[in-house]
Formats: sequence, C-alpha cells, structure tokens
Amino acid sequence: MYMRGMAAELGIVKGQPFEPDASARALLDKAARAAFRMAHAEGYTPSPNGLYWPDSHWVNVFPGNATFTSDSFDYINARTTFFTYAYSTSPGMAVSMDNVGAKYPTTFYDADGDYLDGGQNDMPKNVPVALFWSVTVYDPITASGLENGQPFPSLNEMDKPVQNSDGTFDIYFGPKSPGKGKNWLPRFQAKAGSPSSVSTARNRRSSTRPGSCQTSRR
Repeated sequence: MYMRGMAAELGIVKGQPFEPDASARALLDKAARAAFRMAHAEGYTPSPNGLYWPDSHWVNVFPGNATFTSDSFDYINARTTFFTYAYSTSPGMAVSMDNVGAKYPTTFYDADGDYLDGGQNDMPKNVPVALFWSVTVYDPITASGLENGQPFPSLNEMDKPVQNSDGTFDIYFGPKSPGKGKNWLPRFQAKAGSPSSVSTARNRRSSTRPGSCQTSRR
C-alpha cells in the first residue's frame, strides 16, 4: 500500500488509465535511471550500522529480519539495496537458530578497503559453519550469477574444495587460474568502480568470524 501511494502521486492508480505525455515520460525515465544508480551506490557503500563487525567489511544484508523490520522502524536502505542486488527473501535466510538458520555475510571490499576487482585474487578464510558454506559471485549491475564459463559461479563444501592443513580454505577469484589443485572461481576484469560481491552462508552461530578478503595483485 505504501508503494501504491507513491505511484498514485504520479497518477498510477489501479483500474484507472495512465497516459503520461512525452514530457512526463521523459521525466519518469530519468527518475527510474537515477533511482537505479542511487540504489547501487547505497548498496555498494554500506552503512557502518549494517556491518557484522565494526572493524571488518562483512555486511549483514539482514540487519533486522527477512522483512527488514524492527520493533520501531523499517530498515529502508537495507531493503532497497537488497532488492537491487538480490531477488527474494525467506524467514530462514535471516533466522538465528543453531544448525538451522543461514547467514549471508557479503563484502564488496578487500582487507585494505579497496573494491573487489575481477582482475585480482581474493582469499577469504576461516568460514564458521555447521552444515555447509557457499561462496557465490554476482554481476554487480544485473544481480545475476556472474557468467564466468562455469555451470554455476559458486563454490561450496559439497564441491569438496581443497582444504588447508589448519582446516581453512583459500578461495581464489580472478581471470587466471592460480594453478592446479586450487579453489578457483573465474572472474573477468570488471569495469572500474564495479565491485563483485562474495557471499558466504553459514548454519551455526559462532564466535569465529571469516577473515577479510586478502588481495594478491599480479
């Protein structure tokens, strides 16, 4: 109803004709394009209040719950940006329940605070999980899975990735393979200022936190 009210201010009302003239169409087109850019700018410049830890770059995409609500207000920016780079939600995506709930920490930056770039290699470690973890790369503009030549642009524990002797995993992202026997998700060189997100799902609350993405420039 809230969004219908905003549409009604433009003359868009259910059951009534909407026939904007050329000038109005041009303004609406500009507004839609500007809103699209604003949502991306907001999404890829997350608020400190949306971080899992103040000294990290891991974003909590569900700061309240799957409906982006709290007891006294709605998380407007978080909801807007989520539906800019994602598609839908369900309660299980945000519930904090041991061995059942899932978490989706997301980052657009490496440990130095620089945007992730398809021409670099990033290696997050120490993923706290109970059932499985999964890492997926997305196109920052279309929010679809990145077309990287693989059936799915993701890697998870069910893929049986190579594990280090200390129990951690190194995951490489970049246009070139890091070599045989490495966990690699191809990413092609992105346009300047176009970050790609890395999402990790976990199924157990834990005091352990995933490390920041370390960048290796080659």
